[in-house]
Amino acid sequence: MNENYNMENLNKTPEQKKENKSILFENHKIELLSEEGAVEFGEEHIKKIEKVLNLFSENGLSPAKKFSEFESINNPDAKHRGGFLGSAHIGYGKSKELSAIIFYNYGMNTNKPHRISSSENFKGKGFVDNFSGTLAHELTHGGTTGEKFFDDYKFNREFIQEWREKFGWKYVRKNVKNEKTGRWEKAAPVEGWEKDKDGFWRNNDYIITREEYTTMPEKCIGGKRGYAASVSQQEDICDSVAAYLLNPSILDKEKREFLENKIKEYKQNYKSDNNS
Repeated sequence: MNENYNMENLNKTPEQKKENKSILFENHKIELLSEEGAVEFGEEHIKKIEKVLNLFSENGLSPAKKFSEFESINNPDAKHRGGFLGSAHIGYGKSKELSAIIFYNYGMNTNKPHRISSSENFKGKGFVDNFSGTLAHELTHGGTTGEKFFDDYKFNREFIQEWREKFGWKYVRKNVKNEKTGRWEKAAPVEGWEKDKDGFWRNNDYIITREEYTTMPEKCIGGKRGYAASVSQQEDICDSVAAYLLNPSILDKEKREFLENKIKEYKQNYKSDNNS
């Protein structure tokens, strides 16, 4: 997700976008749209889309059905708070629902490495191009439901809570109820955290761009200075799933085993029940 994108680009109506192609995956159609002047979806993109969707499918997951469009917009300067380059976000499709993955220029790049790469060279083992990594990350967000990795609501909710507890995700300031006014207010920050001159929360050399932090930043891809540990549990999950599918060697062993076990449990229980 990106917080500081160019709204002029994003507010264009579907009629101002050029439809390039569409793909059919497991009887579900996804339109590939490109704004004028944006990077168009080529054959290489389509092959990478099919590869990523197949990896999800092989693991009993079907996030593609939550999306009706993949769109490319001309936004070369998109950046997250904290200076991370922006690649894509979940947005509104022609159906007026949150059913589109909207890629920026950098997100469409198939030569530069995604942050889940363990190689900077596209010929090297462990290289994941930015387009593939971005696609896997955004698919994990799950469209209208947000970080909805598994289709079953109860299973997914328990998965998120387990991840939060197991990998130390907490809030800098909790919401507490004022007994006198009955209103919910922000509590004082957790000891050790304070705002820096740029408005970010800082605890020594660990800086976060929102109000979530993890007590185990070393388990996130990129460590405490990486994107996931700096932003939120949601981004940690999405980066971890992308790595699990595309470059598992870079993923923390405990997170890799946790995902492996949860996917296995889901396939054996929920999926088998629904396919009987």
